Amino acid sequence: MAEPLKNQYGQAIPRAIANMVHAVYPAFPKKQFLRDALDGYEALELMPRGHHIAHVLHRHLPENFEQAVGILLDSVDAPHGEDIGGSMAAFLFLPHTALVAHYGLAYFEASMRAQHALTQRGDRTVGRQSSHGKFLSVEGTPWSGPNRAQPKAYKYNATSIHAPLPRSGLVHGAVSGPAAFGNSNLRKLPFE
Repeated sequence: MAEPLKNQYGQAIPRAIANMVHAVYPAFPKKQFLRDALDGYEALELMPRGHHIAHVLHRHLPENFEQAVGILLDSVDAPHGEDIGGSMAAFLFLPHTALVAHYGLAYFEASMRAQHALTQRGDRTVGRQSSHGKFLSVEGTPWSGPNRAQPKAYKYNATSIHAPLPRSGLVHGAVSGPAAFGNSNLRKLPFE
């Protein structure tokens, strides 16, 4: 049986992030951050580890969201001195994007600039674009050919106040019709 992917996202990740942030923000409480980030870390799966680090970063960075995000963005090229591993290097910035997703809703412009910058990050370890940048584009997918239409964006309106609605109100994708939505009480409208 293969080793769980979460094991490749080990304690080197919070140590690397601590080193990077501390390099550009000397007031960052590196030891306290590591103690908090590693508390319960081993029991978490891959994505919860990234979100846990994001919450701990939020507690240890300045309260001002725009200042905190500025520090994170300044830190992305700082040396970290850790062996991240080639396949997991693209996940190094998962806590950064998770922090913006969790705490940046009230700061749309700063959040969009940060997410754009983070998803365009090159993977410094293996010298190629990170998986985040590829995920957010259609390049290399069946929709990228010269005779293919781009996937449509749809706006969904709940037909009931109890119907589940995607947080953004938008869903992107090429799958449509009743099979895509099951019995969800959502009505698909073309997005304008």
